[in-house]
Amino acid sequence: MCILFSKHPTAVLPGDKMLNACLWLAQLFLAFLSGWTGILLLTMTTAQLMLHGFQYAFDLPSWLVKFIGLSELCGAAGLILPGVTRIAPWLIPAAATGLLALQTCAIFFNIMQHAFYHYILLHLVLMLPAMFIAWGREDKLPIPSRHAQ
Repeated sequence: MCILFSKHPTAVLPGDKMLNACLWLAQLFLAFLSGWTGILLLTMTTAQLMLHGFQYAFDLPSWLVKFIGLSELCGAAGLILPGVTRIAPWLIPAAATGLLALQTCAIFFNIMQHAFYHYILLHLVLMLPAMFIAWGREDKLPIPSRHAQ
């Protein structure tokens, strides 16, 4: 039974508590990684980024690196803030899908750059929580809006 069919839309059924906890852990994990990456990309120079392992910093225009950083930061905020405030919680799967698209672009970029396989593997691993969040918060266990009560 889903939350949407419950008499109390905010009630979480016992079987859903574990899924809800796993979704929140995935959201926090992905938000932390994306937020940290976004802050680094927005605040550091190209040379500093190279020292921190962002090898592509010299291959891309600086405006694109800053745009990617802003996208990562917005994605991180979109994973957490709508769920905490319960305002527009539909943004959570949208943010996860946006981060999924960003990782997909990164994989294609790494393939074109003939990057080491571990960079591609890293992006594939980061796609897993994004897919889990998009599925879980869109279909299986969406967070009800504050206005749905």
